[in-house]
Amino acid sequence: MYDGRKLNLESRSKWRSGGAQIWRMAASGLALMAVAIVGFGAAPSFSAAAPSRFTYEVCDTALPGGSVPATTFIGAGGPFTPFQECGTGGLVGIRETGSGWGQFGILMVPVPATAGGYVESMAMTGFACWMGPTNTHPHIYEDGWPAPICRDTLRYFHVHDGPNPYAPGTGVNVALNCDGVYDGGGNHINCQPGPTIGAQLHRGHRRSTRTPPGLSDVAGSLLAGGQIRGHQEISAKATDKGGGLSQLFVLVNGIRAGATLAQPCSSTEVPTPASTER
Repeated sequence: MYDGRKLNLESRSKWRSGGAQIWRMAASGLALMAVAIVGFGAAPSFSAAAPSRFTYEVCDTALPGGSVPATTFIGAGGPFTPFQECGTGGLVGIRETGSGWGQFGILMVPVPATAGGYVESMAMTGFACWMGPTNTHPHIYEDGWPAPICRDTLRYFHVHDGPNPYAPGTGVNVALNCDGVYDGGGNHINCQPGPTIGAQLHRGHRRSTRTPPGLSDVAGSLLAGGQIRGHQEISAKATDKGGGLSQLFVLVNGIRAGATLAQPCSSTEVPTPASTER
């Protein structure tokens, strides 16, 4: 028999980031039906998990279907073609597939913030290769990066220190241009097929959410008040707009009563530099 002086119903978010590994989980709409034996009843108290920080990834071969991000391409009809290899190589970018002059292509990849939160940082790998004299400003996120050296280059970008009411998210722009260059005789130098620039976004985007998981529709005979004996029931619904939910449980006098309801999560473990504190 439990001494029912304090009943605590708690939801918990299990998203964590740190070290060299990150566990990704996804869950929503948990509901609990717990059975407890209570002696002397008292008013219950309810608590929720604190705001969380977690790493969000897109375009990763370890995720179902590669988790292809939404993109917008500017420059259709020119010599540039956008591509995504999320299911095979984890890369999004632009290739020069035709010949032209004085044109450009931009692939925009939004990284939205979690509801009530913000994007704290990004880590990605950039690749640029086979550039010609007309490709004067190929870049990812900021001008000058990555260098066109045909090797992967890892960068870490800090985005926000805290909540931003106007632009809590961020985005990645991949750009490739074919500038108006002339030879010694005053003739245009046309760009040629081959130049390629791309970003591996699966390095991770660290997100913070200031909105903790919430409980609603708390009900059951365990909340009747007064002296309660025998088997009683309590139920609740838990939701989260951030990293997701993994557990819901009841505490009686600070001790878990009954079995913890663990939401089955589909998880994958991958290395990500974005999970390292900097």
